[in-house]
Amino acid sequence: MVDKQGNIVWNEFICSTIEVDDGSRYIMGLALDDTDRHESDAEIEALSAASTEARHSTADFLSKISHELRTPLHAMLGYAQLLEMGAGDPQDFLPRLRRAGNHVVQLLDDLLDFSRLAAGRLALEIEPVVVARAIDDAIELTMPLAQEHSATVESWPSPGIAVLGDATRLRQVLTNLIANAIKYNAAPGRVWLTVDSYIASVRINVTDTGPGIAPDDIARIFVPFDRLSAERSGIAGAGLGLPLSLGFVRAMNGDITVASQLGAGSSFTVTLPRAPESLDTQGTGVDRDSLSILCIDDDAESRRILAAVLSRIRGANVHCAAAAVDGIAYLEHTRPDLMVLDRHLPDMAGDELLRHIGRLAPGCPVVLISSDANILEPGFASPPIVAALAKPLDLVQFVQTVSAILDCRAP
Repeated sequence: MVDKQGNIVWNEFICSTIEVDDGSRYIMGLALDDTDRHESDAEIEALSAASTEARHSTADFLSKISHELRTPLHAMLGYAQLLEMGAGDPQDFLPRLRRAGNHVVQLLDDLLDFSRLAAGRLALEIEPVVVARAIDDAIELTMPLAQEHSATVESWPSPGIAVLGDATRLRQVLTNLIANAIKYNAAPGRVWLTVDSYIASVRINVTDTGPGIAPDDIARIFVPFDRLSAERSGIAGAGLGLPLSLGFVRAMNGDITVASQLGAGSSFTVTLPRAPESLDTQGTGVDRDSLSILCIDDDAESRRILAAVLSRIRGANVHCAAAAVDGIAYLEHTRPDLMVLDRHLPDMAGDELLRHIGRLAPGCPVVLISSDANILEPGFASPPIVAALAKPLDLVQFVQTVSAILDCRAP
């Protein structure tokens, strides 16, 4: 039955025949509302189905765990038995035993973290974390892997930027992303990290030159144990790193997104809340009111040198961009005190970039650098360009030039 509100009402009808004194017979019926019992039965069936699904999921989970544990344990037991038999070279077997043992320990640690995330019991210490320091620590941890795979890992973080997060978990996330970028790359591969800072958030980008990920597979990489057939490639792993990383970042009120193209590499972006401005430079040795300098240069070594030398000038906060469009994106939300600009950028003509600079950062002085010796001719130093220097730079002269420009602009 359906009541006036359109709700289904279950009824149980009880009927019986009654015969009266004159021999007449009647049928008497009683209708009982049986809705609660039917709903309870439906709930029981749903719970039973959920229980069956949970048992199947648990069995599948344990099966995968068993497989992941048996692989390194097979190696450990095998090498141990060979050593007992006196077969093989102990100097060769012992490092392999250690690596297999480390793999088991890492897998157990990941499983514990996975269970804590699932149960909502992950303990985090949310505090300002200096991004540059977290990146440096992660790169240092993955350096042996990079050397093993003949990969180069570069980064150009701004030294004064901090996020709100857990330092240990952020380092774990970045280490995992860098390690994946190295392992799934083609030797000699390249991995680079960049940082984009906004008013309320910070984005840490880990980009590689690997084979890329198909669009239909991007969602699967965050599914536990789903390695997209990577196990057939001989690359070690359990398929827990990315799901754990996503869980850690979301627990820190952030997110991980992926941009990838087959044959052109992938870029994983970690977005986290930015620490309050008063905390951005805490513990970095950089003054809160430090200078802001933007460098745009497509050469990686040049960016590294510029960042190192400019950060020594009054504790300047140096942001490096590898392309004109990246520099323009930075200028959309930040006004630097000075810009250092390479004349020849592959993605935009110099005159066009200068027009964007004039629109987004009017009055900002620009130091032009170039491998072209013609840059020293007087015609190049016209506003907003206040100085032009040829590569290779004389760093002493470069520092003196930049310092003099900043002194003239000091209040």
